[in-house]
Amino acid sequence: MKLMEIARSAFPETLIAIYTNGILLSKMDSTFWQSCHDNNIRIMITAYPIKLDVQAIKNAVKKFGVTLAWTSATDAAIMDASFIVNPIDISGSGDIVKSFAFCHDPNKCITLKHGKLYPCAFTAHVNHFSKYFGIDIPITEADCIDIYNASGGDKVLEKLAQPIPACKYCSGGRFTESSRKIKWHRSERDISEWV
Repeated sequence: MKLMEIARSAFPETLIAIYTNGILLSKMDSTFWQSCHDNNIRIMITAYPIKLDVQAIKNAVKKFGVTLAWTSATDAAIMDASFIVNPIDISGSGDIVKSFAFCHDPNKCITLKHGKLYPCAFTAHVNHFSKYFGIDIPITEADCIDIYNASGGDKVLEKLAQPIPACKYCSGGRFTESSRKIKWHRSERDISEWV
C-alpha cells in the first residue's frame, strides 16, 4: 500500500496499474482495495487458463470503486491457451541491437530490484534460471542503472532506452523467427522450455 501512495504522489496524473494473473486478488483484504481506490490504482488481469474466483474479484472492485480490466481477453474469457516463448541463447552470441529492437519488454517491463532498474524482467531475474540449470549468464552493472547513483532522470531514461550487454542472451524477441508458441501446460522444469 505504501508503494501505491508513493507512486501516486510522484505521478498524480498518470495511469497507474497493478498487472497480475489474479490468483491472489480474491484473498486481498479491504486495506488493499481501499488503497487501490484512494490512490486511483487500476487492476489489470492477464487472462490465463487458470481458475479464478472472478465473482469475488468483481464484488471487491465494485464495493471499493476500483477499475478492473483484462489485458488479454474480454472479461473472464480465456485467451488462446498458449505462450509465446522468446528462447534464451545461453551461448551469448546474439546480436544485442537486433534483440533490443525486436524485444517486447524494454520500456514496458522495467524492473526495480535492490535499488537497480533493469530494462526487462529477464535481466533482473535470470539469476534464478542460471542457478536452477547451472548455467552462467552474467549480469553486470552495465545491464542496469543504480537509482541511488544516477545523475538525474535523463540519465536513467537514456540507459533504459538502449541495448545492454545481456541482450546477447536473447534470441531476438517475440517478433522474430526464433520465437515460438507453446501450449499452456504445467512446466516440466526442463531447459528445453527456455532455450
